Amino acid sequence: MSFVIIHLTDLHMKGKRENNPIFAKKKKLYCVLNSIVNQNDTVLLMVTGDLAFSGNTMEYLECTSFLSEIETHISKILSATVHIALVPGNHDCNFVGDQQVRDILLSSMLMCRKETQKNLIDSPTISVKKCLQMERTELYLSS
Repeated sequence: MSFVIIHLTDLHMKGKRENNPIFAKKKKLYCVLNSIVNQNDTVLLMVTGDLAFSGNTMEYLECTSFLSEIETHISKILSATVHIALVPGNHDCNFVGDQQVRDILLSSMLMCRKETQKNLIDSPTISVKKCLQMERTELYLSS
């Protein structure tokens, strides 16, 4: 029994199966899976980056369908346990509609970034000392 990590990235799923080149590569993916996954293995299927092309519902339905087919192949055909981890990317944001929360978040991130840069430029020694103090505190708390 082994632990196998399979990493797929930037699927960029579109709303129709025929518009998604990854479906045409599914047989090749199955061949790879068949060669590395054994019965009773535990498989972590990591999908990172852009799952969807523009973050709309139909794209996620296609992505769900694709991942379900992969999961079924691993669990039923290869008799392995599958866990799936998804890490979305920038294409997974749907920019249709109200963007108020996104605008506030971006504004706050930019302000924080400017403040951090200003502090590092104005007094790099103090910033380094603060970081070292934080590290010592974390080490103390974790021991």
